[in-house]
Amino acid sequence: MEFGLEEIWNRLKLTEVEEEVAVFEEEGPLKKAEEIELSLIGKLLTTQNFNGKVMKTVFKNIWKPSKGMIVCEMDENLFLFRFFSKKDKDYVLKEGTWAFDRYILLLKE
Repeated sequence: MEFGLEEIWNRLKLTEVEEEVAVFEEEGPLKKAEEIELSLIGKLLTTQNFNGKVMKTVFKNIWKPSKGMIVCEMDENLFLFRFFSKKDKDYVLKEGTWAFDRYILLLKE
């Protein structure tokens, strides 16, 4: 069965993860610098398996960032927490130590 390009295009859907991190705007060096300034790297100190999706949801619910945040898994137990407000990022840094499922989350700018 052959499909036209327009029909194929209309069938494309982003996954939940892709929707969360998709960026559709042109980003220059200043935008990237701002993103870096509002980001934290986090490492969950465990060798045990854990549910990363649940961890992301738990921290979003605990931290309650006023302008939202994006959490991306970068490597095993290594996450990028990207905030949209300096106040939210500073709160997370100052109010820690944070833990998930009894495992410490180390955070670094």
